Amino acid sequence: MDTRSLEPNGGAAFVGRAPELRQLAHGAELVCQGRSNLALVHGEQGIGKTALVGRALSALSGFTVLHAICDPSEIDNSLGVVAQLVSHLDPAILAEFPLLSGPPTGTRPFLVGAQLVALVSKLQTVRPIAIVIDDAQWADHESMQVLGFLGRRLGVHRVLIVITSRDGAPVTDNLHLSGGDLDVFDLGLGGLSRADIATLARCMGIERMADAVAEQVDRSTSGHPLYTTMVLAELSRCQEVRPDRPLPVPASLAAAVRQSMKALEPASRRLVEALAVLDSRLPLAVVAEVAGVADSAGALEPLLENGLVWWSPQDPSTPVTIRHRLPRNAVYEAIAPRRRRELHRIASSWVAPSAAWAHRVAATEHTDETLAGELEAVARRSVAEGDAVQAAVYLLWASDLSERRADQERRLLTAVTHLIWTRRFDRAQEYEAAVEACAPGPQRSCLLAAFATVRADFPAADPHVADALAAINQSHSASPDVGLAVALLAVLEAWRGNGENAVAMADRALAAGCTAPCLPVVKGTLAFGCGLREGPRAALTAFDEITDLPAKPSDVLPGDAYLLGWRGGLRLIAGELTNSVSDLTTALNLSATDKAVFIDERVVGWLSWAYYLLGHWDRAAFHTEQDLSLPEQDGALWTRALNSGAAALVQAGRGNWAAAAKHADIAEAAACRFGTLQLVHPVIARAAIAQARGDHDGILAALSPLLQLVGDFGMTGWPLLWHAFWLPMHVEALIGTGRLPDADEALKLLMANSEDEPYLALGRAWFHGWLTEASGDPARARAIYEAALDAPPTNDDTPLYRARLQEAYGLLLMGQHQRRSGLSWLNSALQTYTTLGARPFAERCKARLTGLGATPQRRPETEEMLELTDREREIVLLIARGMTNSQIARELYVSVKTVEFHVTNTYAKLGINSRRELRDRYSAISADSVA
Repeated sequence: MDTRSLEPNGGAAFVGRAPELRQLAHGAELVCQGRSNLALVHGEQGIGKTALVGRALSALSGFTVLHAICDPSEIDNSLGVVAQLVSHLDPAILAEFPLLSGPPTGTRPFLVGAQLVALVSKLQTVRPIAIVIDDAQWADHESMQVLGFLGRRLGVHRVLIVITSRDGAPVTDNLHLSGGDLDVFDLGLGGLSRADIATLARCMGIERMADAVAEQVDRSTSGHPLYTTMVLAELSRCQEVRPDRPLPVPASLAAAVRQSMKALEPASRRLVEALAVLDSRLPLAVVAEVAGVADSAGALEPLLENGLVWWSPQDPSTPVTIRHRLPRNAVYEAIAPRRRRELHRIASSWVAPSAAWAHRVAATEHTDETLAGELEAVARRSVAEGDAVQAAVYLLWASDLSERRADQERRLLTAVTHLIWTRRFDRAQEYEAAVEACAPGPQRSCLLAAFATVRADFPAADPHVADALAAINQSHSASPDVGLAVALLAVLEAWRGNGENAVAMADRALAAGCTAPCLPVVKGTLAFGCGLREGPRAALTAFDEITDLPAKPSDVLPGDAYLLGWRGGLRLIAGELTNSVSDLTTALNLSATDKAVFIDERVVGWLSWAYYLLGHWDRAAFHTEQDLSLPEQDGALWTRALNSGAAALVQAGRGNWAAAAKHADIAEAAACRFGTLQLVHPVIARAAIAQARGDHDGILAALSPLLQLVGDFGMTGWPLLWHAFWLPMHVEALIGTGRLPDADEALKLLMANSEDEPYLALGRAWFHGWLTEASGDPARARAIYEAALDAPPTNDDTPLYRARLQEAYGLLLMGQHQRRSGLSWLNSALQTYTTLGARPFAERCKARLTGLGATPQRRPETEEMLELTDREREIVLLIARGMTNSQIARELYVSVKTVEFHVTNTYAKLGINSRRELRDRYSAISADSVA
């Protein structure tokens, strides 16, 4: 087992922690038995988390260890922790999993997670795995998403995950492990006991320590290992330790570190100062060159002895670093200013070019317009390369170095704009006061509007939006920087449902020459604005006019994955379901390539809605699971409303009322943050729940917020854009409650707005025939039903609407005493409901058949499928298509072992002994149910 990087060499001895060591050993035993678990080791800084984990793992044998050390300087290094974990593995193995060692910018975390699951699945067949994440409070957000994705799929693997973090860090919340079966052990570390302190003192050469002295140390340090070690190190240098003399305990850790440095030889002091300035894990030779130390090994030895520095002698380059952040800060602050600048100047020549900029900035004594200009230029290159987060960092430095206020403010505002574009809202909001202090202008107003919008404080946002619009209209600037801000305003206006303003601002941003990362977003927003203003078909037409995407998704280049995802979303809203799925799935696949920049967060949600309407409910449930398993972020709340709404549709259709209501609540809570115009998704979700229950009054109650908006503002904005999803339910509810004149008006509105939406053809026929029948003209209603059912099926048919149409026609025939034909159509409807897994609809249809004195015709294999879980059902259908376990694992982003686990359970439930038997029994259902 390789435990390098886990335990410092030459530092203070390890003492105590017996209960925690036993718990970690127990977790390892469970792993060896095939039960994965996670140990969360937390405590304050320096409490001994890393040392505990190092000692525990050193006692193991036969484990493969994947280890990563997190650092605040790398918190914006997307998926950097994942790359660390696999950095020491055999390159031949990693070649099979390219997203792990070098994921392209914008890669969706669950795609990386899928490869990590596959890698872990492969490695653990040879030996158990220990995954260690040190200082997880500084882990990048995307890596934590990947680890959560992995954690939810480890129940049948041999994996021990050990995470260390500071108290108060929301590590488990960020992992979002709900829904998995991973055992989690919480190991909170407190201070050492007095007996442990005495043992530690002996190990450090203090053979005898009076109880009174031990008590003083305990009281002064609260047993904090780092504090205690430093105090004992000071005591060990004393010729005589007496309890009647005051302990050399510093008032703070910084003072203790400074005192420790004073005892060092000049070479050791220079070495630790260089380490503090470099602030990174680097080869000892590089640190020595920066420090100007000839005998690096001799200078390092005292630093190892007092536990201040960590090194890895197993690594050929013997990398070193200061062990804890707080001592590093204390050392850094203790360096004389002139010496500190000189070290930064030297360091800039020894580190990578990307790291040299920080040292050059720190080496400056005053404003430096030349360096500021260089930083602005490298920021532009970073944007062109797709790294707008790093561009923001460069621009913030450039702002501080600017000689003129106008340049300082311009660079600051552009930096903050980049942070918002890349959804680093927390980071951006740190500069809100500085933005507010800037001179009035379009960038300032757009950013202040964005800050208020992200907080969902629309009363505060409104005046800033007005100021921004006025400033943009008065400004003659067409710079890309202003274009970035105007583009941001276009997105904000689209969020708020303001189609007219969204289109105007997007046009203005394009004219200003806005660049990546917002250019494709602006094009999508412009089309979206047209949809808010004129409807879905207008949105799709506008999109085709401003983009030159190939008609075939397979011909789209990876760099255009974002635009392809947008086209798929607009095709969904316009009712082109099959084309939508093709675009969205291709965009999702392209996002895993090394050329893709990013895709819209809504792609998975849009895909879920499309699959739901096409009748592929298992697939819809799977995709909503992937996105809703990720931690919630304020900036993505509107995306969560979309995806939770889709999840509610599936759960409602299957009669899982509690789950459906939960998803609808989540969607509503998210949408409410962005105003009533965003309520379309939770409103549709709640209406679908009432629809599945057969509660027409409940549908009307659920739709009332949208109906109120339409009454107040007309058919515009979000209600217009999503009319094909809520207006049909409104028509159904009005007919079902006997409000026929109102139903007639609503149906006319639906017909006028959905003429070009093919998936609604069956639904329109059902409503038209039902309303005609309810109005007393069964002969004409029958003709309407028959014409629709005789029409050739299309790729965009919605099975649920077909079943409703079949059921209505069957009931009409039964009323006309054509029992045999009527029963045939009712049983066809029942079969469609059952194949979908639409339990409430199927039960009502069965009840109607029974009430008519008929026995429902059941396909046993279809009934059996209703007893499976969603994941088991999905796997059965994929096996029935002829897919292997490996292919299914790739399709569902799980491990082969997980597929095998579900297959075994499914065989037991269905009484099946072979894949061939399963395929023979369920191939027909698979052909109907899986795209």
